[in-house]
Amino acid sequence: MASRFHSYSFNNTLLICAQRPDATHVAGYQVWRQLGRQVDKGEHGIQILAPVVGRGNGRDEPGDAAASAASGGDGSAAEHAGADRDDRQVVGFRVAHVFDISQTSGEPLPQPERPKLLIGEAPGALWDQLAAQVDGRGFTLERGPCVGERNGYTDFVDHRVVIRDDVDDAQAVKTLAHELGHVLMHGPDALAARDTRICRGSAEVEAESVAYLVTAARGLDVAGYTFPYVAQWAATAGSHADVVDIVQRSAVHVLRTARHVLATADETVRPAARDSLPAIHRTEVGLSRTAALRGRAEALATGGTPGRQPLGTDVGRIVDRTLAANAAAAAWWGELLRRPDQAGPRQYLVDRGTGHVLEAESPWQVGYAENRWTSLVEHLRASGFTDSDLLDAGLAMTSRKGNVVDRFRDRIMLPIRRPDGGTVGFIGRAAPSASPDVPKYLNTASTAAFSKGDVLFGLAEQSQTIGRGRTLIVEGPFDVLAVAGVRPDTAAVAPCGTALTDRQVAVLADHAARVAVALDADPAGREATVHAYELLRVAYPRPECVQLPDGTDPAALAAAGNGELAAVLDQPTRPLADAVVDHAIAAHDLSDAQQLVVANRHAAHVIAGFPADQIARQVARVADRLHLDVAAVTEAVTDAFTRRHDPPRRQRVHHRRDDAVPTRMTAAERAVAHLPRIATNGRKDSQSGLSGRTTAPSSAAAPSACWSPARRSFGPDLA
Repeated sequence: MASRFHSYSFNNTLLICAQRPDATHVAGYQVWRQLGRQVDKGEHGIQILAPVVGRGNGRDEPGDAAASAASGGDGSAAEHAGADRDDRQVVGFRVAHVFDISQTSGEPLPQPERPKLLIGEAPGALWDQLAAQVDGRGFTLERGPCVGERNGYTDFVDHRVVIRDDVDDAQAVKTLAHELGHVLMHGPDALAARDTRICRGSAEVEAESVAYLVTAARGLDVAGYTFPYVAQWAATAGSHADVVDIVQRSAVHVLRTARHVLATADETVRPAARDSLPAIHRTEVGLSRTAALRGRAEALATGGTPGRQPLGTDVGRIVDRTLAANAAAAAWWGELLRRPDQAGPRQYLVDRGTGHVLEAESPWQVGYAENRWTSLVEHLRASGFTDSDLLDAGLAMTSRKGNVVDRFRDRIMLPIRRPDGGTVGFIGRAAPSASPDVPKYLNTASTAAFSKGDVLFGLAEQSQTIGRGRTLIVEGPFDVLAVAGVRPDTAAVAPCGTALTDRQVAVLADHAARVAVALDADPAGREATVHAYELLRVAYPRPECVQLPDGTDPAALAAAGNGELAAVLDQPTRPLADAVVDHAIAAHDLSDAQQLVVANRHAAHVIAGFPADQIARQVARVADRLHLDVAAVTEAVTDAFTRRHDPPRRQRVHHRRDDAVPTRMTAAERAVAHLPRIATNGRKDSQSGLSGRTTAPSSAAAPSACWSPARRSFGPDLA
């Protein structure tokens, strides 16, 4: 309700709601006259408290209460009018009257200008430059649908930036600049470093201001969108003086961030590589980037998908050269791995329980990128590939001195293939003895042929087995290799350095009829499992879950070498929905009556989103787990279902976690809350629902081999 009366204090908002719950636009009598409307005869005003401003001696200023009511009834005008006079202060409050728009007649209210979506093309290369900065901050960039009228959003939990996929290039790149502003200025660390807290409106003003400065510097006119957008969000701050204050306080952060974005974008431009391409080629790659991203998955898949336009001729040529360069790179790295002087990387694979990839008939084509600056570059140049080919494929990068060098060095190389077998990218695993500031895993950057949110590692290599039984979804590539080593008849796939995406689920649904999640049994893995359920339920009515021992993953179990992984995979799976509900309960101390109520509410919130044919079973499970009557759980689920399907409420609480103690309880919950304690032996509930046992196998030791036979330096590093 406060959002409707943003210029009123909290107490006056309560007074308005109590007297007229259906009020929408409220103002004083004089304000309505200024807007061309007249209070209807016989209407009674809504009583609120208006401040009385007086001189320092306590005498009231004449007319202050009237001025306050005229300004909207909350005293904002009187307060600001007296702000420049040191001898004036609030000395008390008087009753003032305001009226809702439904109590007036006259001219329609002026409607604020709405942001207009941009149309047309984006400045050349700007999308790629901004995308590189998003990727450099550890966020995954995706194109897809957005809820409501949003054009994009930033998810700081899953480290995702999503840009709406049905807008023109100009709008897409402007929104990307906006979301990059959020990434740089409004992450947890960035906000903690600021001396003042900011509200949602201030954050939106700052991010859009950064987008305006960045795009304007590149010649894109976004005023038709930015100015109305900023005005709408700034208005939530209250009066005009508040808006001015917000802009002034944000200016330093906005200017600094915009300069950083533009400077970093300039550094990512590769003049030599770009200028070596024909002008028409540069135009296709730069300005049609969005169209290429939209159609990439379908255009690259065998046969394509009706209704989609194919990639442009020049972009298609880049894709062909990228696939050829990646195939040549995979062959070269595979040859290096098998050389006599590379016993260290081979032993590492054996010690991780993945030695089967070294067999001559292995479909995995694992390789090794040696620790030289230009090993691959020199080899592919000799094979007829140009530096532009290598840069476009993400196999090389430009050094500070302007030289083209290998992107991957001293890493185990794992090819990433699309369903038809074409190699679109790589995952490189660093040496265990590498410096702590070296990323453990390094993916191919986004290219015309590859986006890590589009493909699944292991799908192509197991095409013959993936449809025969259940397919496991695991966290990383070595988990996939571990499962393939102990159960060749069980296929496993993994996202490529990102959380599972809806596009990956769509690809999987075309090949696998039954799936089970086997993500790491740690807090991050459990959160990822809950996220996976929300995506999988769209394509799979009843996804399953493999119960791993706490603190382990398939790769760690395989490295133990004692048959532990095989034993886990032989166990029956459980419904993934059970694990998701149990995870919602596990965060609460069930020996505390208040926490028991909260646990019931959280579980009910999850159940309310399930298909109708699964709700009754889950209600019975929760009632048994929490030692409650089925009626109490049913009532909570009904209440959660009502709130979930109430559009106005859903919009107000969108993306907020439902983890607060409920202020409105059902009758059954009130009874539970007055119970002294329940019989749980005084222990916090430890059943997370995402793991079957509570201790990791003691034999899950780290591999003893090192990257090179000459140094014995790595410890328990199994990720």
